[in-house]
Amino acid sequence: MNNKLWIILLMIVNLCCGKSTISEEKIKKVYAKKRDSIFSKLNFETLPLKRIFSFPDNEVIIEIPRKICIDNSNFIYLLDSRACCIFVFDSDGNYMRRIGRSGQGPGEFLTHIDMDINNNKIIINDLQNGRIQILHISGELINSFLRMRSYHSICFHNNGNIFASRFRAKPGDSAIDEISIKGELIKSFGKTEYGNNNTYCDNVFLTSNDEEIYAAYKFIARINKYDSHGQKYQEFSVNHYLLKEKQSHNLNSKNGYKPVFDSINFLDNKIFLMINNAPCFQILILDKKGIIEKALLWEEEIPYYAKDFVVQKTGNEYVYYVIQIYPKIKVDVFSQKKASSEIKAGE
Repeated sequence: MNNKLWIILLMIVNLCCGKSTISEEKIKKVYAKKRDSIFSKLNFETLPLKRIFSFPDNEVIIEIPRKICIDNSNFIYLLDSRACCIFVFDSDGNYMRRIGRSGQGPGEFLTHIDMDINNNKIIINDLQNGRIQILHISGELINSFLRMRSYHSICFHNNGNIFASRFRAKPGDSAIDEISIKGELIKSFGKTEYGNNNTYCDNVFLTSNDEEIYAAYKFIARINKYDSHGQKYQEFSVNHYLLKEKQSHNLNSKNGYKPVFDSINFLDNKIFLMINNAPCFQILILDKKGIIEKALLWEEEIPYYAKDFVVQKTGNEYVYYVIQIYPKIKVDVFSQKKASSEIKAGE
């Protein structure tokens, strides 16, 4: 059963049974059975996630959050495609200001679907306006240009350029464009390898470090690694049984695709992948060769569905900022529990 069906089922159960203790127990039993089945089949180290705090409070209402980023001063930026703006919070989750508004003018957005932040610049994939906008973190517009084609994911590179992955490219098309902040196409690289004219399995999420670009397939359990010149020098499949099951379904389906990956981060020579394996939310930590080192698991007694995340390091500890979209719409801040709380798969 995929993520959306799980959410619909649980909502129906809750509506039919009301807010009683019985309805909550039914939800917990359904969820616990599925969750425990998933945990028992994992063949790598697992750790439970520990929620530190959540935000925002009632001061600001988030509607359809799509992307979360953190700048060098630890301010948090939350992209909301329905509110057509970026909400800015401090490191404690206190609301500071908003950037942008609905419209077609400079610094205005319509259904923006992705963003990234680097060196005090925000890049925004403004879908409905058919353009990419670059803003200073103060909200001042730096540049805006029309997209050459539709893009799924965008990211800044330390060389100052933008990397953008194609949306619904056809087999044989290039997969990624490198674009200057002035909107000039520098080069295209990578090849669309999956799907056909009726199936689109090639959408990828992008992230980068000082030298490399990582492309995680949304519907395929694979990651490609490119250098800054666009040369692919490594590819690997992620060895997780649920991801393999979804990949098999997607490659043989003409509709109803199941997302394999939902977001990717790179930090400290590690790859962080967010996956929503209904009803069990997980963050996978991989080494640079694509081997899963451990999985961080949602272990509370209610289902959880997320849209995006970003990872930061505080001292020796990783902290995860996660956009929750079910059962509530908010941002949760997690850490991984200490070694004394470690669990082993199947125990």
